[in-house]
Amino acid sequence: MIFDCDGVLVDSEPIANASFSTALKPHGIDWNVEETMRRLMGRSLKSAVEICEAEIGRKLPDDFVDKMQAVTYRNFRDAPLRPVAKTSVGKATVGGRKIAWRRLDDEGYAAAELLTTPGAPPPGAPPSPASPDQPGRPLQVRVIDGGAVVHRPTLDDIRKHHLAVRAELRPEWLLPDAGPPALIARSD
Repeated sequence: MIFDCDGVLVDSEPIANASFSTALKPHGIDWNVEETMRRLMGRSLKSAVEICEAEIGRKLPDDFVDKMQAVTYRNFRDAPLRPVAKTSVGKATVGGRKIAWRRLDDEGYAAAELLTTPGAPPPGAPPSPASPDQPGRPLQVRVIDGGAVVHRPTLDDIRKHHLAVRAELRPEWLLPDAGPPALIARSD
């Protein structure tokens, strides 16, 4: 089971960048949180470290990332939970819980995916003639609702769900070839 809280339940960018800013100070980079966000937000951790190393003209210690992440995770644990909208480069979304929907073509393969927030069509609803971009079923299986466990899938249930969802992808989409994405998820 995977829980993605980054930018969904916890406004992680300011927290992560505050931790990064604090960790950089002993190494000669005195960026405040806003400057750290301006320079590093939306980049991979590897890329962010490379930018910092170029700034100071030397490698950061081998344990820099481990120590910085330990502080970051501790800060995440204590962070308030609230809906957020991502502000990372190329990640325009709206705040709140996201629901992933998939619409299939006539052959049973994925034709479109859409990320919505609550208020979207109920699970299993057919595409609306007025809104043909809304797929007919959710990709995710809700296991917790309002803090209460509403479904306890077995490992076998999870594997079957994964295989069924994957079977809706055309075989050529599963090849590790370079090229444009075969299916792009859109947000509402």
